[in-house]
Amino acid sequence: MASLLLPIIYLAFISLGLPDALLGAAWPTMYPQLGAQVSWAGGVSMIISACTILSALASDRLNERLGTGRVTAISVATTAAALFGFSFCHAFWQLCLWAIPYGLGAGSVDAALNNYVALHYKSRHMSWLHCMWGVGASLGPVIMGQALAGSGWQGGYRIIGILQVVLTVVLCAQALLALGILGMVIDSISARIYPNEPSAYTAVAATERLDIRIPVGNDILRVYRISIGQADDTPGVWEAEVQLCAYDRIPGGIVSRRLMEQTWLETPGGRRDPPKGSGRGNWRVEYGSCYVRLSPEDTYVVLRFEAFDEQIRLELPLPEQEGL
Repeated sequence: MASLLLPIIYLAFISLGLPDALLGAAWPTMYPQLGAQVSWAGGVSMIISACTILSALASDRLNERLGTGRVTAISVATTAAALFGFSFCHAFWQLCLWAIPYGLGAGSVDAALNNYVALHYKSRHMSWLHCMWGVGASLGPVIMGQALAGSGWQGGYRIIGILQVVLTVVLCAQALLALGILGMVIDSISARIYPNEPSAYTAVAATERLDIRIPVGNDILRVYRISIGQADDTPGVWEAEVQLCAYDRIPGGIVSRRLMEQTWLETPGGRRDPPKGSGRGNWRVEYGSCYVRLSPEDTYVVLRFEAFDEQIRLELPLPEQEGL
């Protein structure tokens, strides 16, 4: 996780440097269209600098309350919104208003990431950090120059704003990954597409993929495989295993664990064995397997569920296996 985080911090500082030189590069074209004078660019820069100082001073409290990851994501998103605001300005006073969130966002992310790198990484990374800012500050006028040759200075600010939005998404994904939430959501989505947990049997005699989805309240109980194998604890005894998963109707939603706990397997004669474990899972998806010992005359098993005032009875034919 740390090796992934450092490149993201470098990327954040490239993004931090991108808009810093835009105003100077675009101002000769901007000020006639905004009805301003050449010297008024200093006023915009002063507003940005003042807000940057204020947010940097408040950065310590924000970090303690929200954490570096959230402060960085919020700051980059604020800067992105300000850059988009710049691109829609038609008067100088509008530019001054949008300079306030731009400065506030830039100061918070600058102080937060400098502090984080100083505390958690070696000193050489601090040098690389500011090198990345220089890369961004150098690329910003290049992007603006290309925009001035085509769509105008508004297009330059919008391009940088889009890059800031992309970085915000990356930072949010990193924060979710650090909390384990993103992995849970991915598990939930994969359970909808192609669940594929390994069988508990060391040697499967016969297996068959299924795709049976049963709505239970706000959740879905999905039966995706039935297998036949020999019980590891009692050689020579055949068992049926039904593998299933449960997930919320909404991708990433929280699934009830009672759904898996109240599901069992039985033979046509009513034989029911105690469960052997519910399998792996998390808040977003629950995997499990139901087992029952078979008799030679059994041709199907019955999956049963009783909970939440609902009862389910599902007959599942056994996969064919010679010699059973």
